[in-house]
Amino acid sequence: MKQYRFPPTSGFVKFITIVVIIIAASVSGSVYFVYEDLGGYITASVTGVILVVLLLRMFTLPRKIRITDDYFEIVCLFKWCRIPLNEITEVRRIPTDRQKKFIPLWSLYGVFGYTGWYYNGGLARLYATRLSNLIEITTHNNRIVISDFKFQISDYFRLF
Repeated sequence: MKQYRFPPTSGFVKFITIVVIIIAASVSGSVYFVYEDLGGYITASVTGVILVVLLLRMFTLPRKIRITDDYFEIVCLFKWCRIPLNEITEVRRIPTDRQKKFIPLWSLYGVFGYTGWYYNGGLARLYATRLSNLIEITTHNNRIVISDFKFQISDYFRLF
């Protein structure tokens, strides 16, 4: 079994994450000052929802990839994506001009990384810490895009 860690997050991801956390804290503080006469229930509810969304988002950040003789697995803390190797039809590097053109459909774009459903000429599941050096894995019914690691694309092709 081979195991690879995802590359560190980009500066843009760190910036967006800090901005979202500051906005979330501002919203919680604003709700507190507006609704302080109600005893803090609304403030606690808003703060709780914001914290749950941010924590769930943080726990779905891809951590590492495991490659065995039978499957290719993307490991997150809460959710794993396991792809049997016999279902993979194509592995290719995404051209540089298409790497920045992912449109988020179901994702917090750039908060703690890029994980979720994106559109880039077709629906794709993205597991990335940065939008550069992306690799697309196509199966019979899915497209999965991941960040490249310290090894080259040839290591992916040696799997098949």
